[in-house]
Amino acid sequence: MAIKSFIFRFDDVEVREREFTLVKAGKVLTVEPKAFHVLLVLLRNPQKLIPKEELLNAVWGDTAVTEGSLTRCIWLLRSLLGDDTHQPRYIETVATVGYRFVCPVEELEDASELVSAEPTDKPTEPQASKHRSRKVLWNALAASGVALAVAAGLVWYALRPLPTLHVISYMQITTDGQRKGIAGTDGNSLYINVTEPAILGVVPVSGGRVTPLSIDLPPSENQGPWIIGVSPDGTRLLILSDVGRESWGGSLWVVDAHGGGAHFLARGVSSNAMSATWSPNGATVLYCTPHGDLYTIPSQGGDPRLLLTSAAPAGTPTTVYGLAWSPDGSRIRFARDGRYWEISANGNNPHEILPNWRASNPKYFMCCGRWTPEGDFFLFLAGSTEGVAQDLAAREQMWAQDERRSWLHRSSPEPVQLTTGATVCCGFVLSRDGNTAFALDSIRRGELVRYDAKSRQLAPYLGGISAEFVNFSKDGKSLVYVTFPEGIMWRANRDGSGLQQLTNPPMHPANPRWSPDGSQIVFFDMAPSGAHAMYTIPSQGGTPRRLLPGDEEMDLDPFWSPDGKKIIFRQTPVGSPTGGPGIGTRFRVLDVDTGNATDLPPCPKPCLAPRWSPDGRYILAVPATQDDVALFSFQTNQWSLLNLRLAGIKYPAWSHDGHFIYFEICEKCAVKSIGAGIYRIPATGRKLEKVADLKGFRDIGFLGVYWGLDPDDNPLLLRDTGTYDVYALALERK
Repeated sequence: MAIKSFIFRFDDVEVREREFTLVKAGKVLTVEPKAFHVLLVLLRNPQKLIPKEELLNAVWGDTAVTEGSLTRCIWLLRSLLGDDTHQPRYIETVATVGYRFVCPVEELEDASELVSAEPTDKPTEPQASKHRSRKVLWNALAASGVALAVAAGLVWYALRPLPTLHVISYMQITTDGQRKGIAGTDGNSLYINVTEPAILGVVPVSGGRVTPLSIDLPPSENQGPWIIGVSPDGTRLLILSDVGRESWGGSLWVVDAHGGGAHFLARGVSSNAMSATWSPNGATVLYCTPHGDLYTIPSQGGDPRLLLTSAAPAGTPTTVYGLAWSPDGSRIRFARDGRYWEISANGNNPHEILPNWRASNPKYFMCCGRWTPEGDFFLFLAGSTEGVAQDLAAREQMWAQDERRSWLHRSSPEPVQLTTGATVCCGFVLSRDGNTAFALDSIRRGELVRYDAKSRQLAPYLGGISAEFVNFSKDGKSLVYVTFPEGIMWRANRDGSGLQQLTNPPMHPANPRWSPDGSQIVFFDMAPSGAHAMYTIPSQGGTPRRLLPGDEEMDLDPFWSPDGKKIIFRQTPVGSPTGGPGIGTRFRVLDVDTGNATDLPPCPKPCLAPRWSPDGRYILAVPATQDDVALFSFQTNQWSLLNLRLAGIKYPAWSHDGHFIYFEICEKCAVKSIGAGIYRIPATGRKLEKVADLKGFRDIGFLGVYWGLDPDDNPLLLRDTGTYDVYALALERK
């Protein structure tokens, strides 16, 4: 009887229905089951528009799901196939209607037959005699062959490659879509940090709603608390609290997971923690400081012990993360400068693991490693910062390094890639048996809204497009914006008509600004594969031209002078975070005609986001501590601070007449006494006025939040409409 199924082929892709596999360029890719079914429906109907409702019914049946589930599947398929939303080769989106598979598809039958037959004639007597003689000979030969086969089989079994890990299925654990992070598991529940609204919570590993968790810690105007680890016996939590804005370190606490007491574990200069993890027996905690030093401390409290000193110069912050303690307690691993390092548990023998893996690509990074309970595999996330900057999920995939060592068995010296989709964003945790990885999947989208002072309401602007960095021409008739998260800059009329695309990936423009005469737009490129350099482009379209092409440092935050003859910008050494000032940051003024740049006097504190006043007399900036506003006067050639004593000030801006300074205090960093909102102060005074209340508002943007002003000084913001949910990835050794 023949068993039939279909094989679909297009370009270098082959989709095997019976085997449930997708092969691209000879490589088998892991596909979530629902996404695979969506692809099958499209392939069975090439060139045909399939309405969203029809796809939802075909794949999910009577299960109640939103269009977001379908959108996510389409996004995953495009990521796997290398498709482009704006210039699709495979899956075309027909806005508000559905999807169409536009590539020619070859459909083949895949048939295999199982045929059985029985002999109908018996041999004659002479023939039977010959058969008996031959049978004796064949029996002897067969016995020898069996012995050889058994011996060969034993040798093969002893030397066979050991089975490796594979992801065999995905299951959604949460459905609320809220921003969150996974902290750990006690075997029955996952401990979750929900960021907006800020709560600590638990959710069953089988799925369900996040239940708030009550933690009794002293109040703080700094950030936290966050759960950063669960003890091996599941009874205690590691909490990081009171994270300062200047040091980005905080205090470590140990808290009873079931609502009991809490006690300080470490704080102070040597105890200012960035991240931490438990030892396998729960008796010790390992943590790192903002400087990159590693310490251990008894989990019941005591004096910290320096385990390893950072390789960075004194006073220079360095990034150490992804702390992992081996299950047998003998080794510790941590990520530094995008690579994984290992030391013994007593701090000796520091060395890089996988030193030659992806070493030719300096932009390749590794992080978030965890051992399986038996210590046979080390799982971690890795990817390249090349490509579109915001596409973290597409760049960050899960890998497994085989840690098994035996003279009989061979293990792969290279890590094995476990995922190809998006469900590994922002770290993961392993179940207690090591058979499941819990990871976060995010679909990042936003809605552009404008605050109406009369109705005191936020309403969609330009149709609620997902865009940020909106800037208007001086006459207010035209605007530019950058799509989120795609990072493409567009020019349009003020009502959104007359769209014209100005840039293409991998360039990711930020902070575009019209020149006063309307002829040019200045911006800087945020793409990690770029140099974080400044560019100008004709406002009618053309080729971006780099400013200061020989500059080896990062040139950020450009802003025109009112006469259009100069540009102020922030110059930061390569390697500093885009959102932070870094060591050696300075403000410079570029003469557009000569190309020469001169320094401004240094800001009283390291500052960001310089903004020229409309009358040309001042430069406005925000200290990196985000607790004040700084003003530079060209008349006195000096800086001054307004001494606002607030927290979480985001990107101050001048009103169009220069009479007021506006800024945002976002929900997740608002001072409780005044709350989240858009505020303004007179440029000559200190009276603080709330313009718009943003309590409960979910910000989003490439730099965390976005807000701006329209020509009438109405606030514009990007509302977070994305989804952030936890998935369980089932692991199997085969």
